[in-house]
Amino acid sequence: MAFLEDEFHALLESPTAKPSPPPDEHDRCFLPSAAAASAPPPPEEPAAAHPPYPPETVRRLRLMADAMVSAGYTTECTQVFLVARRNAFDAALKGLGYDKSSSGAEEVARMTWEALEPAIASWTRAFRHAANVGLSTEHDLCARVFAGRHPASAAAGRAVFADLARCVTLHLLSFTDAVSRTARATEKLFKVLDMYEAVRDAAPIVDAFILSDSCPALNELKSEVAAVRARLCDSAAAIFRELESSIRADAGKQPVPGGAVHPLTRYVMNYVKFACAYNATLEQVFREHNHHHHHTTTTTPNPNPRNSSRTRSRRSWWR
Repeated sequence: MAFLEDEFHALLESPTAKPSPPPDEHDRCFLPSAAAASAPPPPEEPAAAHPPYPPETVRRLRLMADAMVSAGYTTECTQVFLVARRNAFDAALKGLGYDKSSSGAEEVARMTWEALEPAIASWTRAFRHAANVGLSTEHDLCARVFAGRHPASAAAGRAVFADLARCVTLHLLSFTDAVSRTARATEKLFKVLDMYEAVRDAAPIVDAFILSDSCPALNELKSEVAAVRARLCDSAAAIFRELESSIRADAGKQPVPGGAVHPLTRYVMNYVKFACAYNATLEQVFREHNHHHHHTTTTTPNPNPRNSSRTRSRRSWWR
C-alpha cells in the first residue's frame, strides 16, 4: 500500500494542465472623470476554469483512491490529496501576485501604505479567483477522484474538499484582520471596500457548497466569512469617522487669501468623487454597520446617556 500511496502522491504532483490567470481588474480608485465615476463598473466575466488534470489522470487517481479507501487507508489517501492540492492552490495564488509569506499580521503591520496598497489589490484579485474559480475547480476534482465503488469514497471526497476550502479561505481571510489592525486613514477606505466586496460576493458561493453538503468545516467557514464582513463594515465606518474628525479639526485653521477654494474643500470633493464609484457598496456597508451597531446598543446598556445624541449626529453624517 505504501507503493500505491507514493504513486498517488506522484500523480497528484504532476498536473499537465495549468489554469490561466483571470482578467485584469481595473482599480476604481483612479477615476478618469466624474461621468465615469457615476457609472457602475461593467460586470466581470468569470474566468474559465481549467481542469488541473487530464481525464486519463483523473481516472487513474480515482482507481488509486478507491483502492486505498477499500483497503482501509482513507486517512492516508485524503491527507496526501489534501496536501498536494493545498500546495497547488497556494502556487496558483502566488502566480496571481499574492505572497503568502508576507501576509501575516506582523508583516502587514510593518508595511508602509505604499507597499500595503498593492498588496491589498493582489489579495483582492487572488481571493476573487479562489472563490469564483479555485474552489469550484477543487470541488469538481474531489467529486471525480472520490467517485469510486466503495461507499466511503464519496464521503471522503466531500470531507477533503471541506477541509481544503476551510484552510485556504481562512488563511486568505486572516489578511483582512491584519489590514484592519493597521492605523486607520482616509486613503484606505477604497481598498477596504474592495476587500468587503470580495468577501460579500464569496458568501453565496460558500452557501451553495453548504447546500450541497453541510459539514462542520464549511459551517465554520460561513461563520468566519460573516464575521470578516462585519469587521470590514466596522473598519469602513471608522475610516469615515476619521474623515469627519479631520474635517472638524482642520476647518478654519488655514485661511485662504483672495477667496480661493480651501484645500480641505478640494480634498473632500475629490474624495467624494472617488466614493461615487462605490456608491451602492457604501450604502450597503453603512446599512449593515448601523444594523449591527443598533443591535449592540439595544442589548448593551448605555453607561452615559448624554452621549447618545452625539452618537446619532455622527451616524447621520455618513448616511
